Amino acid sequence: MTYFLGAEWLSADDGDTVKWNTTSSATSLIHSMRLSVPQAFQEDQGIAKDSTLYLATSKESPGLTWQTNWARALHQQFNNNGSLTNTQDTASRPINANQPALATSVNLGSIEQVSPSVFWAIGLVRQPTIRFQTLRENVPQHYHSFFWTKYTSIDEAIDDFIQDFPNALTRSVALDRKVMEDAGKVSS
Repeated sequence: MTYFLGAEWLSADDGDTVKWNTTSSATSLIHSMRLSVPQAFQEDQGIAKDSTLYLATSKESPGLTWQTNWARALHQQFNNNGSLTNTQDTASRPINANQPALATSVNLGSIEQVSPSVFWAIGLVRQPTIRFQTLRENVPQHYHSFFWTKYTSIDEAIDDFIQDFPNALTRSVALDRKVMEDAGKVSS
């Protein structure tokens, strides 16, 4: 099983150049990608031009392999071999030049019984998130996402998210049930 993310998450202009990296944190494999020249607080067709795209998974995932390359090469590699090469294409390039992509795959083997859960974390982070200026002040103030009050690095936030996923899923399902129950009291 594999998961791919392409550079089109970062710009509506496929002539924009992107760069990427793959790192390992304490418990996660983390791909990141951003525009080579981010444009603070700019958007194009609703896509922030100053964000970083993350694709992460637990390093404990069964048979974990990863790769960065152009999208077609990644698909061919996985389709032909059932795994990726654990290599990183480091040549920054425009989105429309051999579409850059990030990928991870896991090996679930022959599924004869319920296999362990495997999940991927996808995030799009702007830093800072908000620019605010009052009429009385001539200097804009920058505000950051709330999660930075708890974490000192993106790796730490991703590790916590991945490690807490089973609990987060339980909380999410409970919240969804509560919303549906409460809504059912008002209307079917």
